[in-house]
Amino acid sequence: MKHHDSTLRIESVKKEDKGMYQCFIRNDQESAGASAELKLGGRFEPPQIRHSFGEQTLRSGPSLRLKCVASGNPTPDIAWLLDGEKLTSGERLQIGQFVTAEGNVESHLNISSVHTNDGGLYSCIASSKVGSASHSSRVNVYGLPYVRPMKKRPVVAGDTLIAHCPVAGYPIDSIVWERDGRVLPINRKQKVFPNGTLVIENVERMSDQATYTCVAKNSQGYSARGTLELQVMVPPHIVPFEAEEQIFAGESVQLTCHVSKGDTPLAITWSFHGEELSSHQGITTTKIGERTSVDFISCNSEPQWRIFVSRC
Repeated sequence: MKHHDSTLRIESVKKEDKGMYQCFIRNDQESAGASAELKLGGRFEPPQIRHSFGEQTLRSGPSLRLKCVASGNPTPDIAWLLDGEKLTSGERLQIGQFVTAEGNVESHLNISSVHTNDGGLYSCIASSKVGSASHSSRVNVYGLPYVRPMKKRPVVAGDTLIAHCPVAGYPIDSIVWERDGRVLPINRKQKVFPNGTLVIENVERMSDQATYTCVAKNSQGYSARGTLELQVMVPPHIVPFEAEEQIFAGESVQLTCHVSKGDTPLAITWSFHGEELSSHQGITTTKIGERTSVDFISCNSEPQWRIFVSRC
């Protein structure tokens, strides 16, 4: 249990931590207090994968059947992904799940008449409101190299890009990444791994925003290509502001938030004592472009304002 300023933090909450908590604040003239009760629900259990599938290699034609079994309380839901993209039932692909007598969730993914392009990294993800668990393994289908289309990737400047080349076909002899015809890496920020993973650290718009190409080849010289467009986004920055040092009850105060930089569209929200403002009594919020003005009327306590800015 840690106490810092006006925040009480309890790590690894245990049964004995439940109960009523009170906080007090005082000055030379008066004091005030508030209380909150910490209630613990039933026995929550984050999802766990109880049964999964291993790497498989097969030829085109037969059916593919993958199974995942997960436990947890509340009962988790299982989703399936192929190379990071969510799968849904279709003409050749069927996904279903049910709850077993033991209370576990059993999910099956069935693909009839497997094609070379069905190969890739399959994942099952069991999730509930108290957590998630996942398992991933490759399915290899004999055939020529194939690279699935990749969506545009927005990355915030300063973050690290991790991109996986969604390759199908088997066997694959090599996977490389290129930019403007040059094989990566071409600087110390870039790393390329044999499994087709590209890592770019401390991404910058001027030097890293570009189109990258993944090239997969087999030993006979056949190859396939796929492109990834990297869009580097500038994070928002708020110009620091402050109110008058002393505000008396009944007075009004105006605070102005200005976002000096950051890619649009932006979402700007205000909070008061940790709660987001919507139609708070005595408070008017006006948005003017990227500038938000708040009129605070009839001040009855020390205001603690926070602003959150994010891209829409």
